[in-house]
Amino acid sequence: MPDPFSEHVSSPEWLAATEGRVRRMLREVGVRPTGPLERRRVRPWSTQLTIATDAGTVWCKQNHPAMAFEARVQAVLAELVADAVQAPLAIDAGRGLLLMTDHGPSVAERGQVTTDVWARLVGEAARLQRSLVGRRTDLVGAGVPDRSIRVEDRFEDLVELLAGLPAPHPARLVDADASRLRAAGPAVADAVRVLADSPYPSAWNHGDLHPGNAFPLADGVRLFDLADGQWANALEVLAVPHDWIDRQPDLAWEPVRDAWAAAWGLRPPTAEEWRSMRIVHAVNRTGTWTGVIDDMTEPELRRWAHYAADELLGVLRHAGGDYADFS
Repeated sequence: MPDPFSEHVSSPEWLAATEGRVRRMLREVGVRPTGPLERRRVRPWSTQLTIATDAGTVWCKQNHPAMAFEARVQAVLAELVADAVQAPLAIDAGRGLLLMTDHGPSVAERGQVTTDVWARLVGEAARLQRSLVGRRTDLVGAGVPDRSIRVEDRFEDLVELLAGLPAPHPARLVDADASRLRAAGPAVADAVRVLADSPYPSAWNHGDLHPGNAFPLADGVRLFDLADGQWANALEVLAVPHDWIDRQPDLAWEPVRDAWAAAWGLRPPTAEEWRSMRIVHAVNRTGTWTGVIDDMTEPELRRWAHYAADELLGVLRHAGGDYADFS
């Protein structure tokens, strides 16, 4: 069997081969390396490295095959919405290799993240979504997963996938949870219907929108770390911001939600629409995790694999949640 992704990209052989490839890519765009390729971080889904050049620090990101589309999507978005994402310095789309010049500290690293900062961030994300509504073919063609279709079928497949894992596996659904999820099929179908009837269209979703994945400009922000992106109901982009803000008692959610809706020119979601989005988002987010759990080391499985089951069990939590005071 092939080595797990993190072990593969941690090997001296991979580093040497990648350094040679990165140096060639840099020369092709007129940039001269002035130092070695240095590893910064390794995760089961990507590794990040840097190399000093005569154009400053260049970041190199190699994604897991399940997320290799990020390099191509970065390039496509830079062409479609140049003010919203940074243009890559170079990409190797076939390998999922992305080279970017250093953009400086993120929004999160620049200082205190207030409710107003969050509101501006989700407002910018909404404007980006609106500008891309008609670009499904471009983005799905670049590799963005289309989660706007077959939600009910994917839900059933995910339940059986996780229920069928061997007993020691951290992502395995225990029998009782699997049974409860199988019985939740009608709730998922109803959530799909509610979103289809809502005013919110399908659009590109960043997938992990928070201040650590954006850097500030004088007139807005630019988003990065696009490998969690999906094509899905536009409302889903608010799931991650909501959960971040919900854990911080000094922040308020309503102004952030309303900033997103205002940027769309639409009303805020109703309680039923929000519940439905969270149910569908739980299905879609599970699909992101299952793309990488088969390629983890044993320690990585213990640390991260449970998130796949946790996300899918979110279908039950949100189906039974009390959102009466949400809207």
